[in-house]
Amino acid sequence: KGSSSKAAAEDTPDAAPGGVLMGSWILDKGRSESMVPYLRLMGLSEMAIEAWTKAEKETDTLHTITTTATGCTIAKRTRVQNTTEEFVFGQEVVTESKVAGKNKKVLMTSEHPGHLVITTELPLKNGAVINSTDTRDSEENGEIMHQTWAAANKSINKEVVIHRYYTKTAPPAEAEEEEK
Repeated sequence: KGSSSKAAAEDTPDAAPGGVLMGSWILDKGRSESMVPYLRLMGLSEMAIEAWTKAEKETDTLHTITTTATGCTIAKRTRVQNTTEEFVFGQEVVTESKVAGKNKKVLMTSEHPGHLVITTELPLKNGAVINSTDTRDSEENGEIMHQTWAAANKSINKEVVIHRYYTKTAPPAEAEEEEK
């Protein structure tokens, strides 16, 4: 009996790696730390940081996570960026970065359904490299996604850790329209 109930649980979306995190999440601005230390670590100008901060205050940050047994898609919607990234668990993805001739490397792993880890190696225009680990964990019975963003720029010997919190929300209206 125990193994058959385990097999049944594995057939549900929540049982997939990161599956408990599947859904739409809105940034809790009051509880989350600012991304400014990370933006400074990347070497962004104060004007760019100010624009990012203003945009984040004025517009909701929404992440929509879709998981399968083998991978995950994360759609990020903000005023500053509108991106969708697809991952296969345990498979490093190498893409051309915005810096000519340099590659961005990304790896996603998951130890259990309420946990995702994305490690990234991102080259910067000044020759430095940002190494980051974006860990997402389900908390408070699946109603909160806690993101811990740890990043290092070894060329300036600096590291930052930022905690962000997202609450579960309804899917964005755009996604609902596409499904019709």
